[in-house]
Parts: sequence; C-alpha cells; structure tokens
Amino acid sequence: MDDSNHKPELSAVTPFLNESKFISHLLSCYSKQDAEFAWEIIFSNSGSQDGTELLIRNFEDDLPPFEIVDSHEVSGAGYARNKGVAHSNSDNIAFCDADDLCFRVQLAGIKLHYWPEAVMYYKLRDTLWQLFVQNFR
Repeated sequence: MDDSNHKPELSAVTPFLNESKFISHLLSCYSKQDAEFAWEIIFSNSGSQDGTELLIRNFEDDLPPFEIVDSHEVSGAGYARNKGVAHSNSDNIAFCDADDLCFRVQLAGIKLHYWPEAVMYYKLRDTLWQLFVQNFR
C-alpha cells in the first residue's frame, strides 16, 4: 500500500538507546503488520552508539514511512517518547519500546478497540496480551 500521500492514522513511537541486540525483532514485527490503514513509525534516538540506527535503516524497504529523530540532548525514555510524539503526523499514538514484540494484527487491533483515544501504550506482556486473548481467540 502506498501511504505517501495520506496522513497516517497511527504513529508508532519507538525510543531507543543502544538496542542493537533487540530491535531487529521489533522491526520484523513492524514489517509484518496487517494494518489496512496508513501508519508511520517515529524512532527516537537517545544517543545510541551501537549501530541500532543502521539496523533500522536496513529495514527501510520493509517498513511503512518512518523518521529517526535525535533526542540525545536530554537523557531518558520519557523525553525520547515526547520528542517522537512531537514529530508524529497522526492524532493517534502508540508507544512501543525497542525491545517489545507485537502480533501481526496488533495495530489493526489497536484501531479496532481504542480509536479515537489519542495515546495508547502497550506491551506484549501487559494490556495488549489481555486484549488479544479476550478478543482474538
């Protein structure tokens, strides 16, 4: 799907700092999403020096439109998330940390169950797992 001319319905914000050991799993999950709507990823780099940004760029052909923003000026994931949100192009935000995993239907499930809430936070072991178990059996 060519999403280049549409405002994304969802921005996934992923802060990272030296996550090269984990981020490939998340990138693979992102690349397999069954989202039938425009979405984007905002990666927020907190000063990573281990090649994480290069790994992200290597997935460019398999991902929806994405941006990597520099957020190293203030330490901490909170600032990185906020800076990612500031660069997003959607009113709907999902936070997904670099060491998270997500189901193939995760973004579609978020749209189905949470729209139009503006901010959603999910992790595999937290609320989305409960949502998935209850609604996608």
